[in-house]
Amino acid sequence: MSSHKQNADVLTQSGRDSVVTLVRVATQRLFLLKAEAAGRYREQIHQQRTVLAREVQERGPEQILAEHAAEWLQLFRARGVALVYRDQTSRHGCTPMDSQLLDLSTWLAEQWRELNPWATACLAQTGYPKSGDISCGCCGLLAMPLVIDVTTRGWLLFFRREQVEIIDWAGQPRKIPERVGDQLRLTPRQSFAVWREELRGQSLAWQPAELAAARDLGDDLAVLASAHEVTRLNERLESEGEALARANDHLHELAITDSLTGIMNRYRIEHLVQVALANAERYGQAFSLVLFDIDHFKQVNDSYGHDEGDRILKTLVNSLVPCLREGDQLGRWGGEEFMVLIPGTHLGGATEFAERLRARVVATDYGLRDPVTVSLGVTEWFPGDSLKDLLVRADSAMYRAKKAGRNQVFTDNSKEHD
Repeated sequence: MSSHKQNADVLTQSGRDSVVTLVRVATQRLFLLKAEAAGRYREQIHQQRTVLAREVQERGPEQILAEHAAEWLQLFRARGVALVYRDQTSRHGCTPMDSQLLDLSTWLAEQWRELNPWATACLAQTGYPKSGDISCGCCGLLAMPLVIDVTTRGWLLFFRREQVEIIDWAGQPRKIPERVGDQLRLTPRQSFAVWREELRGQSLAWQPAELAAARDLGDDLAVLASAHEVTRLNERLESEGEALARANDHLHELAITDSLTGIMNRYRIEHLVQVALANAERYGQAFSLVLFDIDHFKQVNDSYGHDEGDRILKTLVNSLVPCLREGDQLGRWGGEEFMVLIPGTHLGGATEFAERLRARVVATDYGLRDPVTVSLGVTEWFPGDSLKDLLVRADSAMYRAKKAGRNQVFTDNSKEHD
């Protein structure tokens, strides 16, 4: 925020203090509003992922995209969404034509080898040679690679149209020619004239939360596409028992294992928590959850690259597996976030276990200049709990651990026993 006036005013000390207080209060309020909005957005994405988790093997990715396209366009503030894999396209809303989508996906595959989202607000500035041929008038692109199998890669593409931005400016500096004696000099003058600038050729910028959401939905779609491919393979090879058995083994492994770290993926660990909830309600079997993620992991990726970030994730998992007792279940919840299901354990024992995990991470050599640490949130089951109740408490505890300085274990025991 800025203001202009031709004549300067001297603020009193109390006036300056009042401005500082106002800014601080406004900053805190804006931070809370932003956190609330981010929480609502994460919940919407989680609901979409929950729906997708129920549709494994039931329908192909094209049918799923057709059903959820309208919701996804709203979530990503996009005008069009497309799915490209195996030289086939599915598109909804304002998107390029099929042939242009295939050309674009081929170029992306050559330019982008990572498994993270690729995004731009101005496709013409990326070096894409056919950006001028895009027929839909979209200039913003968010592309998430889908790893269908070891040889096949697809793309989930979101498109944004041009967002014309009008900026009003004031206080343009000028130099006025003045004659001093026999010389002509340029004397600086501050003009308070207003002028307007119009910015074209760019869409709204893609926000970090949207990139993370695209990665989550893309990972889910890749699993669905892989499962659908295996299902179709089963149908074709039903009479060939040996080939059918191999395909089923592949599907089972795909459905429960995180491809990067080798531990359980989100679907499998979530299923086991649901089973634990059912056993707890029926037989009163106690259990606890530990939710944790790596501190400042974005800085690791930014400083060392995503390949190094993947190595850190695998090293961390390998160091923690020996800490697990028989029956403990470790799964990758998403990105750099992990979950441990601890059966037969109340909050006190789970907190001690989480502290051992934290210490093991600190003691592990990752080959970096900076240490690698984690923040952990712990909660236990109470009668009547749902999966959402447990996750909310564990996530709240983990957030407080981060806010308190990271590399800590916090608990959330806010729900009282009946």
